[in-house]
Amino acid sequence: MSQSRRSAGVWGYDPAGGISPRCGARSERLDRIVQARIDAALSRYATTGHGDVQPLRDRRGEWRLRVGKWRVFFSLDPPDLIRVIGIDNRGEAY
Repeated sequence: MSQSRRSAGVWGYDPAGGISPRCGARSERLDRIVQARIDAALSRYATTGHGDVQPLRDRRGEWRLRVGKWRVFFSLDPPDLIRVIGIDNRGEAY
């Protein structure tokens, strides 16, 4: 995994309020358009279960959501909470 992953901790995702920084995560480093696209993709996944989501092979319980050239890494704990671990550019994510 990339050291440049845009996370200093963990982000929580609340479908009503979007991505909320927790533990010092820095979503403000992404431009507003990217933030909106990621928020929309997470919201769609949270409400419908649809999205380009794959489990990570080397990290049990973690998933990857593809949003254009961005990758959102997350876990589901408990199943009704999407815990965003990091967001990274496709070229730097793996």
